[in-house]
Amino acid sequence: MPELRLVVTGDEVDGERARFVRYLLGLVGRADVEVVAGADLGNRRLWFVDGVAPARVPRQATDVVGAVEKVCAAVEGPVRWVGIGPLTNLAASPL
Repeated sequence: MPELRLVVTGDEVDGERARFVRYLLGLVGRADVEVVAGADLGNRRLWFVDGVAPARVPRQATDVVGAVEKVCAAVEGPVRWVGIGPLTNLAASPL
């Protein structure tokens, strides 16, 4: 999916979900896709990949609005937002 430019994690687990996504995207050759750690809702019940992302994978940025603005500024025409799960990150934005 070459159009993919940004992944914002939902129901974050202390930034670890975003680190895991960054790791997976790196494995499939998509270092060009920005990853942003979304809102941490305190849910630890469904977190099963603790320690899977190597320590060398850095914490990801947390500025959701800034990342969305960057994508929108770089693309001509409409931008698709695919929201899966709670839209906490979008709802919490000052837009």
